[in-house]
Amino acid sequence: MKLTLVSIGINSHLDMSLRGVEAARNAEQVYAEMYTMKMDTTLGELEELAGQQVIPLPRGGMEEQGEVLINAAKEMDVAVLVGGDALSATTHISLLLDARKEGVETEVIHGSSIFTSITDTGLSIYKFGKTVTVPFPEKGPVDSVLRTLQENREYGNHTLMLLDLNMDENRYLGINEAIKQLFETEKFSRDTLLIGVARLGSMFPTIKADAAEALSQYDFGGSPHALIAPGRLHFLEEDALETLAGCPRKVIDAHEV
Repeated sequence: MKLTLVSIGINSHLDMSLRGVEAARNAEQVYAEMYTMKMDTTLGELEELAGQQVIPLPRGGMEEQGEVLINAAKEMDVAVLVGGDALSATTHISLLLDARKEGVETEVIHGSSIFTSITDTGLSIYKFGKTVTVPFPEKGPVDSVLRTLQENREYGNHTLMLLDLNMDENRYLGINEAIKQLFETEKFSRDTLLIGVARLGSMFPTIKADAAEALSQYDFGGSPHALIAPGRLHFLEEDALETLAGCPRKVIDAHEV
């Protein structure tokens, strides 16, 4: 008996690996966590791919259903389909640890996620520092975001800023609102080089780099969105931002770390 975490991938069921599809089809029971990220897929499409019924986990997801999943895996082979990469969230790692402690065999099938897809910008994945989430305005100030930006900047590292979401309300923080929050601190320069990304991994992604003031006026279209604050740039990264992200050369030349 085994518990397998299957990564769906960054955008839709079409991103799932062949190994992941095989695991879903061979499992005796399949669950799906559908509430941790926005995906361009439906439960029906996942069921068609798995060739069997897929049980959606309640909004509490694996955090609340861990015991149920582990107990089921003691009796049969269970697969849990997870958006993005299965181990990007600490909750999923905790589930694996709890399962192992209960004597349940585990397996993880990895997939694409925001953490790999940000290389579409041309920035080196090796140079990203700590990731931070920009919260909705009502959740309070963005002090932790500014601290993370400063810490990464001191080492010349890039910063990935994930943007808050509320799946229950179908609400997603956009790039324009996130930049506005940074401006409101009066500690964030409007000349700062930023990269906005939207719908990475989809058929219609948007990648745009510019000074923060200009980027705050750009229309990125539908969610999900994310922001990147570059650190020290290699000349290949500079060329990539100009070519792949349409960044004005003068903004790149003015960028200092």
